[in-house]
Amino acid sequence: MNYQHEAVCLTRNNRSIKPEVLIFCTSLNSSVDVQKIAPFIEALKEVKSWSVDLEDCDRVLRVVSRGLDASIVINLLSRMGVSVREMED
Repeated sequence: MNYQHEAVCLTRNNRSIKPEVLIFCTSLNSSVDVQKIAPFIEALKEVKSWSVDLEDCDRVLRVVSRGLDASIVINLLSRMGVSVREMED
């Protein structure tokens, strides 16, 4: 099952910031897990959209953002008890 969420695009000082995709391997196992993290991911103002692929063996979280550091997502989810690491290119 794939969950996708959309948020508002952002600009900084009236300049568009190029979006980037951050990809994480997680321990999210169910739609309930995804619903638990949703308000926290959506509260990050830099997040444009995000999705979780629960069918992938790595339970991949993809975050499209503008200026978001991966460590913010890692720290946020870790505090919630989710095992998470950034996937290498």
